[in-house]
Amino acid sequence: MLDIHRHWHFSGEGPVPCSPDTGSRAVIQLTPEQAKLAEDLPGQMFSVGLHPWDIPADSDAMRRQMAAVAQTARLPNVRLIGEAGLDSLKKDRMPEAAYDRQAAVLAQHADIAEKVRKPLLLHIVRRYGEVLQIYRMRRPTVPWIVHGFGRGPELMRQLTEAGLYVSFGAALLDRPQTAEAWAEADIRRVFLETDDRDVDIPDIYEAAARIRHTTVAELQRLIDLNFAGLYDM
Repeated sequence: MLDIHRHWHFSGEGPVPCSPDTGSRAVIQLTPEQAKLAEDLPGQMFSVGLHPWDIPADSDAMRRQMAAVAQTARLPNVRLIGEAGLDSLKKDRMPEAAYDRQAAVLAQHADIAEKVRKPLLLHIVRRYGEVLQIYRMRRPTVPWIVHGFGRGPELMRQLTEAGLYVSFGAALLDRPQTAEAWAEADIRRVFLETDDRDVDIPDIYEAAARIRHTTVAELQRLIDLNFAGLYDM
């Protein structure tokens, strides 16, 4: 059972899963500061990236963090690059310089993804049109995956018809429009995740299977095929 995007909390005793389910495979999100974990835990799958909320206002600090992303991206157990993207939700709480760098940092992640031939994991809030424009202009040769999708069918169709993948999470449980989008989505273009929510991935799979009138086992099989296909391009 694949969880394509999951966070760990960090305590004095080390990393602790946000959702401690068993029997699943997860791609764990790392920040640049946490990137060494990918070397320390070679049997665990990771994604690594500089989240748009965490972009430093200081240019030198940003360069150091992106250098850590680029170096760690080469490790075989780093399966995705990101999460990176565009987000205007916290604009008023971010330094102007950091907010203005979001597009440039996204472009750097996209360049790294192309160089190491790994998919790009996207975080997008209120800026889907801009990301779609960037995607169409860049014409990437590696897949782009929108994580944490919580909107409705129309936007979902725009994304998948443009060629992107869409990952659904806990919004399936409490947002009718997102459940409708999931019901209509091209099954060849979707993934499931827990992100940083206090929910177990089996609960997401059970809800997703129920909405699509299928079994968890069949859904698991199809999503595993999607994941394997990311690396056949």
